[in-house]
Amino acid sequence: MAALPWFVSMCLSIKTTTTSDCAYKDLSQAPNDLSKFIVHLNIRSLRYKIEELETLMTTMNFPKIILISETWLHPDTYVVDIPNYTLISSPRVDRHAGGVGIYVADSCKYNIKAMSSHHKFMKTNIDYILLELPEYNVAISCMYCPPKLKLNDIIAVLDYQKSITKMHFIAAGDFNID
Repeated sequence: MAALPWFVSMCLSIKTTTTSDCAYKDLSQAPNDLSKFIVHLNIRSLRYKIEELETLMTTMNFPKIILISETWLHPDTYVVDIPNYTLISSPRVDRHAGGVGIYVADSCKYNIKAMSSHHKFMKTNIDYILLELPEYNVAISCMYCPPKLKLNDIIAVLDYQKSITKMHFIAAGDFNID
């Protein structure tokens, strides 16, 4: 099999760092050590990469949460199911590319808190899914932000998501911050 053709970013432990706009915290200190089972992929067309995704999942010992940006799915696109996982998808409805999805292991209980396909926030074309994992007291957002978007628009969507959950908040995705 060829090398995996997309960027893989795992939620790794990093020191607490603060910049003017963001605070990054060591995920190994999160409840139940979430750093061991959350993965983000910028997959660029999920439909054609299911086999590689399954191989990667095996290699990574079947993470419980797989956040996927740039799914390139449409509402009528059929995606092959992955055994023991549920796909939550927020496809881009008005343009090519974009879209986000989250594969959640069947062993995880979750609530869908918000999805961009149900609510376009401020007409920014930001795709997102916000899930709450009550067992871990964590809300996880997967986002895709198209290029040339204003940073203030991204921050507004993040602030909105944080405002509708009382849980610890984690955001991952393709932010295209230029």
